[in-house]
Amino acid sequence: MIFMTDDPIADFDRYDREQQAWEDRLPHCDICGEAIDDNVYEIDGVIYCMSCIEAKYRRNAEDYVI
Repeated sequence: MIFMTDDPIADFDRYDREQQAWEDRLPHCDICGEAIDDNVYEIDGVIYCMSCIEAKYRRNAEDYVI
């Protein structure tokens, strides 16, 4: 919840601390370290974000056409 005062700097600092506390509770990608706020992919105990899972495992089907 956002509480507004007559001090915008204090308001921002409070908001920033709340956002950081929220992010600290989220799982983090073991590869890039970014907080994951949507889908978590766990493979063999390693947690991936969508960007890292695509970079590591996504391939074009054309590469496998015989």
